[in-house]
Parts: sequence; structure tokens; C-alpha cells
Amino acid sequence: MTPTWSTTRRTSRALLLFDSTTWTIGLRPARHDLPNAYPIIKKGNHGNMQVCIRPFIRKHEVRVEQTMRFMTAAIEDGVLVLEMRRTTNVSRAKTVRKR
Repeated sequence: MTPTWSTTRRTSRALLLFDSTTWTIGLRPARHDLPNAYPIIKKGNHGNMQVCIRPFIRKHEVRVEQTMRFMTAAIEDGVLVLEMRRTTNVSRAKTVRKR
């Protein structure tokens, strides 16, 4: 079990934090009744988790053009820290259907 999973598995919501100086996003487990917490969604059968942060990045005027994977993840004081400067594009190429 990874440190990331053990931090988030006990909750179904996350409080999102943003540091514009270092371009990092922080996720902290949150109570389900917190109005500004985002839902954590289980994806697939391999323990992957997803948080849809589109409203959050719009609020902070962060421009994201594609789905991205964070290359590093660290737990600092109970907060999952993701560096936006260390990402890779994982969007699928659009296919053109022939008629």
C-alpha cells in the first residue's frame, strides 16, 4: 500500500490547496460535510483514485490543456503535495472515424 493511498483511503473527500509561488497543489483528507471539499472517486480495480479539480483550477486561473500525471508525489504534514511543473501528458490521441 502506497503512502498516498493510506492517506486518502479513510475519507471520500479532499480539501484542495494551491501555492502559486511553487505551482503545487495540495490535497488534504476532509470530512464529508465540508462544503468546499472535493469528492475522491475510485477508478478501476487497481486502487487508483481521482479528484475532478476543474472548478478549483478555474478559480485559481491555472491553465490545463490535457489530462496530466504528476511525476512526483509527497506527503508533507498529512497533505499530498503534487508539483504541477513535474507532470506528463496522458491524454489519449483523438481518433478520426472513417465513414
